[in-house]
Formats: sequence, C-alpha cells, structure tokens
Amino acid sequence: MLQFVAMCLWSGKAFSYFHSQEAWIQEVYWHGISDDSEVCLLKCDCIPSQRIKNLPHRLWVCIHKVSGAVEQAYCTCMAG
Repeated sequence: MLQFVAMCLWSGKAFSYFHSQEAWIQEVYWHGISDDSEVCLLKCDCIPSQRIKNLPHRLWVCIHKVSGAVEQAYCTCMAG
C-alpha cells in the first residue's frame, strides 16, 4: 500500500506540489484503518497558492487500498 501512495505522490503534478520549495502540501498522514478494511485515509494540510499567509486548507482522502480509487474526499477550501 505504501508503495502505491508513494507512486501517486511522486508522479506528475502531485509530486511537484509535494516536493516544491514552497511545500504547498504539508506532511501527509496515512491510516490503514484495519487489516480487513478495503480503504485507507490520507490527511494533510495544503497551503493556498494565491494567499500563502492564510491558514492552510485541511484535506483528507479515503482511497481504495488495491485500486487507488477515491471513495470520498474533502477540503476546507472554497471549492471543497
């Protein structure tokens, strides 16, 4: 599972946001819920790119452990 998460983060635009000097995406937390659960949770803070002095947005994503499909997601930004 961790390899899948790493693959997603290190590919394309996601990696540029995570690894940039500005560090738009803060530390990513992962929770596997349980060994029997088909989903896991990812949670992090994201600094707004246009208003960097504002508080970071809080976001979470519930993804399927095998396929990586997004089951649910939420962000505190205006777009949600």
